[in-house]
Amino acid sequence: MEEIIEDHAREHVANPALSEEQRNKGVEELLEAIRRYSK
Repeated sequence: MEEIIEDHAREHVANPALSEEQRNKGVEELLEAIRRYSK
């Protein structure tokens, strides 16, 4: 799980080529996955 979160964060949140909208979507997806798996 840790590797999946790290990869997603690097590709869909921290990537400087992404627009602000794409980053926001990436953050929401990441948070949703964390919530789902932390239950």
